[in-house]
Amino acid sequence: MAGMAAEASFPITDRSRRFGYVIWPSSQDAAMREVLGGTDAAEVVLNGTPIGQHRIDWKHRRISVGRKRTEGLREGSFAITRDDQGRVQVTLR
Repeated sequence: MAGMAAEASFPITDRSRRFGYVIWPSSQDAAMREVLGGTDAAEVVLNGTPIGQHRIDWKHRRISVGRKRTEGLREGSFAITRDDQGRVQVTLR
């Protein structure tokens, strides 16, 4: 499937808003591993704004992006992709 970008999508939870994480359910583990390639850290871009290098916590299924960035999020979902430069793109839908 050359040219097809992998994507994972899941709802924004209250826990995500309150604690500042992108948190995915266990049902999305395979999709997240496909998108992120099993790496332990990545450059993260949140809704078009680069926010720097962040650790990927596979054990707790989360990426910290900061509480100030998540506490005001409305209902919706996170869409996770990887761009041509290897950065993790977190888009709010």
